[in-house]
Parts: sequence; C-alpha cells; structure tokens
Amino acid sequence: MKRSALGFTLVELLVVIAIIAILAVVGMAVFTNVQKSARDAKRKEDVQVIAKAYEANYMNQGGYVGVGDTNFASGKIPAPPEGTQGGNNGAYFSVVASDKSGFKVCAALEANPSRVCNTPSINCSCVGSSQGTIASGTPISGDNSSYGLGGSTPSSCDPNGTLLSGLVGYWKMDESTSPYKDISFNNKDLIWNGGVSSITGKFLSAGGFNGSTSYALNNSGGYLPTGGNPRTLTFWFKANTGMTSENIAVGYGCISEGYLCNSIDVGKYVGAFANTSNIGIHLESCYVGGPATPAVTTEWHLYTAVFNGNNTITFYVDGQNPLTVTPGCTINTSLGSGISVGVGRWGYYNGLLDDIRIFNRALAQQEVSALYNSGNGCVP
Repeated sequence: MKRSALGFTLVELLVVIAIIAILAVVGMAVFTNVQKSARDAKRKEDVQVIAKAYEANYMNQGGYVGVGDTNFASGKIPAPPEGTQGGNNGAYFSVVASDKSGFKVCAALEANPSRVCNTPSINCSCVGSSQGTIASGTPISGDNSSYGLGGSTPSSCDPNGTLLSGLVGYWKMDESTSPYKDISFNNKDLIWNGGVSSITGKFLSAGGFNGSTSYALNNSGGYLPTGGNPRTLTFWFKANTGMTSENIAVGYGCISEGYLCNSIDVGKYVGAFANTSNIGIHLESCYVGGPATPAVTTEWHLYTAVFNGNNTITFYVDGQNPLTVTPGCTINTSLGSGISVGVGRWGYYNGLLDDIRIFNRALAQQEVSALYNSGNGCVP
C-alpha cells in the first residue's frame, strides 16, 4: 500500500504536537523569566531615582528631607510594579531621619516573598544617603517605616533582607558589665540585677540567671506590640536543673519593685517561658501551652513564639516543626501603665539566655528557620 504524499501518519502528528508543546513550555518559562528580570530592573532603577531625589534636596534643605510626587519629573513617586500586593503598602521602603542626617531606600526583588525589606541582600536592593547616615536611635519617617531602619551589612543567613524588619528589641547578651545593650533601632538596654557576666554562650557570651536573684530589666515605654497586634519572641536558651513551672525567660509588662508583676489589677504581660515540662507563652494574662521542652540541661535551643494577630500562636523549637495553637482564653488588649521588658524574672529563670529578639510582626516559617541557621544562628 502506497503512503499518501499529502498527509501525516498518526505517529508523525503526535511527534509534531509534542514538539510544539515542549516549545510552548520553554517559551513560556523564558517569557516569565524575562518578565521577572524586567520587574527587578525597574525596582533597582526606582530606588536609584528616589535616592537621587533625596540627594537633590540635600543642599536646599540643609540636610535630607522626605520626598513626594513633586520631586519627580513624572509627577509621581515611583512605586513597586506589584502595586499593593504583599506588605509594602503600595510603596518601596523609603525612610528619612528626623534630624535630616540621612535616608535609606530599599526594594524587595522578585524572589523576595515579603515584598518589603530594609537590609541589602541577594533579594533586596538598597541605596543609602551619600552625605551622612541615620544615627542609631534617631526617629525615622516615610513609607513602610514601621519595619524599622534595618542594617547595612548583608548576611548569608538573611537572603531576603527581612530579619531586621520590625525588630524592636535585640539583646546579644555579650556584655561583661551592665547593661545588656539593645542593638535594635530603639536602644532599650537591659539593666542587670545580680546578673552573671562572662558566661560562655551560644554566640560569644550569654546572660546567666541563677533561678534566685538574677534578672535584667528596662523601663521601656510604648514601642512594644501588645493586644491583638502580631509579634514574635525568640531567643536561645540552655536551661539548668531546678526549674519550676512558669519560669519566665523573656517577657514584658508591668513592673513592681523589680518584678514582672502578675497582680490582679495590672497583671497583663507578654512572656515566653521554658521549664522542665514545656514551653509556652503568655499574652496579657492569657496562657497558651506549647510543645515539650527538649533536652533542657544539655543543649542550646532556639525557642520562637509567633502570635499571628488572628488569635493563633505558632511555636518553633530550633526553627522547625511548627506547632500552631488557638488560645482557650481571651487575650486582653492593653498592658499596665508601667510597661517594661524583663529577662530571667518572674518565678526566676534558671539557666542561660542568648540572642534575644522581639519583633512587632509575625515572622514567617522561613524567617524562623533562617534565625536558627542550622544551629549557627543569625548574628550580625
């Protein structure tokens, strides 16, 4: 039987269709990557344009001041191509110091799921002021300034440049004399009371607490997240024997004669604890139990409690195996007037604490894992 010269066999048709499908998939992937690269190019160009607007104002204003639509030839300040998606409030991270000393502009790149970042990294493009820097502790204002100033040095454990976003307290516990310095933008140091110095920690030195008289406090003020607002408490701990129930390791609330108080009238505080049976969190008198405490006497562990702002709390031990719990109690909406951060107090914590952080937002699981960093931490 002669083969027709005017048609294809079924096999040939299937081969052609398969080739077209493969080319379509490859073409779509290439097109998608081109789009992503184009959006990243726009983001990088935008932060440069915004930075130039800040610099242009420098001479006329005697320092750096905020920029607006009138500072741009287009009549509008550049905005991210993704618009209001994610947490960027429809704008890049763009902040300026209240004393006009400096500014900072950052754009979260395509591979950065947070959509907002404040520290230069693989997935975060940043430009800072060329004629001065924002001094630590100086108030800042601008788009997405609630994320805090961030840092200037990239870190291999923070590829998205987010782990300084919303960081309202960070105590490395390395000091051999009081106080324990707060290296977040808020500069809220912890004052020792019977603290033990020069204890070998998870990273350099650690705070040592004897379960009897040693603790550290500051009288901080209203910068801490409370009520129904999202927040994260995270720290490394190595507990000693002799711990009893509800030994608060890290917390903040009212202060009475050096104590994190729990009296009936002002007994509202936020705290994370570790003891011989479990770890958990208090949210303004609302106790939520978490997972069992691992190896309390022999190993360092990273404990993280994330309040998501939707009445759920997620616990992590060593940056993994998240356990999400819904409180069986009502979370109060305010703290006592004498709010303070306390470390190692209320019931007295017995053990070592290192690298304590408080965030005013709920960290994502990938961020908690980055803090653990295979046990190496994420220490600037």
